[in-house]
Amino acid sequence: MRYMRRRWPGWLLGFRVLLLGALAGACSPTKGDNKTVSLPAFSFVPAWHGTGSQEDTRAEQLIRRSVWAVAAAPDRSAAASRRTVLGSAVAVSGETLLAGCDVAAGGQVIEVERRSARRPVRAVAKEPTGRLCELRPADIWLRTVPGYRPFDSVAVGEPVMAVVSRTSRSFDLVRGSVTGKGSADDPYLETSVMLPAGTRSAALFDRAGNLMGFGSAGPVGDAVVVAVPILPEAAPWLAQVTPRQTSVGNSSASGEQS
Repeated sequence: MRYMRRRWPGWLLGFRVLLLGALAGACSPTKGDNKTVSLPAFSFVPAWHGTGSQEDTRAEQLIRRSVWAVAAAPDRSAAASRRTVLGSAVAVSGETLLAGCDVAAGGQVIEVERRSARRPVRAVAKEPTGRLCELRPADIWLRTVPGYRPFDSVAVGEPVMAVVSRTSRSFDLVRGSVTGKGSADDPYLETSVMLPAGTRSAALFDRAGNLMGFGSAGPVGDAVVVAVPILPEAAPWLAQVTPRQTSVGNSSASGEQS
């Protein structure tokens, strides 16, 4: 007996195609899902012209994924593009960002954002002196920086990079070095980075992409930026990183921790 192949009526075949399309759409990730699973990347402006080494490339990737812009909550009468960007914050856990407390000075209402992702935050002082604040955005999971440099591991003369938020889409990456540091009783870092005037919170990293602290600039900017280092109690979720020591001028320094 010859096998007879069944022919589907045209209307039924069209119905099957529509049904399969609807199921595929229902199972695909939504725009909201993407915000909680894979955050959009931002671009450094101007472009970071590094050495092209593997260490610099890896550090840039680690920094990109963990930095958010801190901005004043929008005035309903002003355009969103005119919002004041106050500084940068760094994710130190899946639900927590860390920034200099100056971004929330005077009880100012603030938000954190990256391109299309924008969240209001609540600022809570975490570091004993109150200079570093914890920011907790709602309904989003953060991609964290891999670790931080404890204050006693930072060497005078080693390279440092500061990330300055210009908008939620563009960040400046400013290079400099550590020019001085305080004592264990009065921990602070002096750097040679030049920050834009009025910057309230610029995240500082070593060349391996580890968080070192947060610096700020005065009304007219300063040649030397004093930064608040990261102490263990300020970021208990992150690993402390001890760098491999290399020579920078006459000082030992970090910069190439893999």
